[in-house]
Formats: sequence, C-alpha cells, structure tokens
Amino acid sequence: MADQPTIASLITQIKHGDTIARTSAVLQAQLIGTDAIGPLGAVYAGKDAAASRAACEAIKHIVYNAGRPSAPTEAKAASVALLKLTAPNYPRFVRADAIEGLGVVGGIAEATELAKLLSDKDVSEDARLAIERIPGPEVDALLKLTARTSSKEGRAAIDLSLKHRHKDMKKIGIK
Repeated sequence: MADQPTIASLITQIKHGDTIARTSAVLQAQLIGTDAIGPLGAVYAGKDAAASRAACEAIKHIVYNAGRPSAPTEAKAASVALLKLTAPNYPRFVRADAIEGLGVVGGIAEATELAKLLSDKDVSEDARLAIERIPGPEVDALLKLTARTSSKEGRAAIDLSLKHRHKDMKKIGIK
C-alpha cells in the first residue's frame, strides 16, 4: 500500500491484491480509521472468499483500535458504522461479526439497539453476548427490562448473561 493509506487503496489491496498485499492492507487498516468500516463491510459481504476474510480482519483491527480506553470518539464512530452492518440486508456472518464488534466499542446506546435484535432469530444470541460485554449498570437494567418481555428460553439466556456480568473473577479462579 502507499505511504498514506486511503480507503480506496485499502479496498483495492483487499479486493485485488495477493496474500502479502492483503495482509499488509489488514495491518494498516487501523491507520485509515472507522470511515473504512462501511466499505469494508461491503467487501466482507461479497463473494470473493479471500477478500471477504481480509475485509473481516481489517474491520476487526479498526474496531479493536477504536476500542482502546483513550479513544471514545473513535469508539462511537465505529459503533455507528457497525450498527449499519447489523441490518438484515447483510449476510448473517457480517451481521454477527458487527454485533461482536459492538460488544467491544459499544455503550448503552448501542446496547439499546442490540436489544432490538434479541427477537431476530438469526442473530439473537450474538446480540445477547455483545450486550453482556458492554459495561455499566444501565445495561443491567436494560437486560432486566428485556427479560420481562422475552420468551421463556430468551429469559433464561438473559438471566445467564446477568449472572455472568456479576461473577467474581477471584471466586472462579481467573484473577
């Protein structure tokens, strides 16, 4: 890729490059930032398996970079872009990975949007697990409210998420 990577050069390398070029593009994706998530989502949803996989990895690099503690503006921008990839017109695998990313960068606003996906049979478990990872007492309240209107199976899963959110890591031997 060029010295100053752009969205266009990133997409070109991912769509038309060889393995080395794609790998280089993936590693530089976070330099371009969250504006690349949407175009990468379109490549990820495409039919070229190698380009799709590279686009997925590039999105993950961008999302994990945006999720660092000192980058709340980037996290919000990533959340906005990822929410668009959760739309039903995207393949399930794109939606699921976008939802997983929201668990990394999302806050209460994203948890509220994810709660709407709990009734979508294709991605309900992905949404529940992403919500489980989003910190804050407001998310606990959201899960409790959602559990009231869920099916018996959905309620059991949400109860499990609430239990996981409040586990003492020392008691289970993690910290």
